[in-house]
Amino acid sequence: MKDDLKQLEKLMSELKDMPNPPEAGMEEVEKLQKELEDQKNEQLAEEASENIQQKQKPKAKQKQMQLSQNMQKMKQKMQKLQQDMEQENQMEVFADLMKSLNNIISLSKDQEEAKKNSQSNFQSSQMNKQAVKQDEIKRNLEKVLSQINQLSQKTFAITPEMGKALGNAHKQMDNALEGLQNRNQSQTMTAQSEAMSSLNQAASMMKNMMDQMMQGGGQGGSGMMSLMQQLQQMSGQQMSLNNMTQMMQKGMNGQLTPEQQGQMQRLAQQQEMIKKSLDELNREAKESGQSKKIPSNLDETLKQMQEVIADMRSEKLSDEIIQKQERILSRLLDAQRSMNERDFEKERESKSGNTQQRTSPGELNLAKQKGKDNLRDELNNLYREGYTKDYEELIKRYFEALQKAQIKN
Repeated sequence: MKDDLKQLEKLMSELKDMPNPPEAGMEEVEKLQKELEDQKNEQLAEEASENIQQKQKPKAKQKQMQLSQNMQKMKQKMQKLQQDMEQENQMEVFADLMKSLNNIISLSKDQEEAKKNSQSNFQSSQMNKQAVKQDEIKRNLEKVLSQINQLSQKTFAITPEMGKALGNAHKQMDNALEGLQNRNQSQTMTAQSEAMSSLNQAASMMKNMMDQMMQGGGQGGSGMMSLMQQLQQMSGQQMSLNNMTQMMQKGMNGQLTPEQQGQMQRLAQQQEMIKKSLDELNREAKESGQSKKIPSNLDETLKQMQEVIADMRSEKLSDEIIQKQERILSRLLDAQRSMNERDFEKERESKSGNTQQRTSPGELNLAKQKGKDNLRDELNNLYREGYTKDYEELIKRYFEALQKAQIKN
């Protein structure tokens, strides 16, 4: 009974520590916390123990049954609430991704228009006007970059490659402004073309990630992604974090400055975010019976992540931390390779079987009503193809979130 009580306390702790919890969900957590306290389960357990010692078996049995019912009921409520909160987060993330995608597409259109103006009307009298427009596009991109940065704290769907493409677009916009200032048409148009290309690349990667999230939804993965997709995202995040940690170590010279101390804490937060996601993946894989698909020892990897976090919190940045982070990355990559090999063998063995293929959706232009309708049609197709009941519910809730998103051109 004591072990069951500890499990309930752990579940409650996980609910309270969920990253980016919805406000309504946290209100429900508080209600469950109060309900758990009102049950007085610890007191019931003590009384049952005393009854047993006093050989009052009927009373002990009655209290044990009450205690068991209380814990079973509370466990079910906690698990249901945890599932609801995770799905709510998924909906919010997906809606935010759609907004970001729409913003990037709009920027690409604006950049294309600016390039056409540079090509057809590159005159001294128009230079200032074109420079103002190019600067406006650049400032709007900076707003998108800020949104993307905030979104990356909530989901691994934002990859380092997306950030790199958007960063290059920003750099090329600077080059375009320089070309306009120097009255250099060739430099201006080349930079504007490169900026537009980078924006399109980022939009394509984001759309592909959204497609993967939807296609992986029926598999029960966290954030609607499969185990493999989650490992890929974590590896990319860990690789980026490792690079930042190594760069910081090279820049250290004795005692940390206040700025470096703040940077160290941010690195620790990023490592903790990766650890929480890996912990969730490990837990879900075990609960769903898919843990055998992950050959790597994730428990050991989680332990090393916790050691890195503790060292960073205490502002230690030694070679040992660098080595631990490299081992963490190596294990994540090894897990991916092993899963790839197993999937290849499974695919080769089942080639003679029947497979159902579904055509990927076409270009997603959320700036127009047709694009939104196409996305709804795609979701309807997923629904008809017989996804799990959990995912069917997720699709229904997505429709509601879509209505609230208010995506505008």
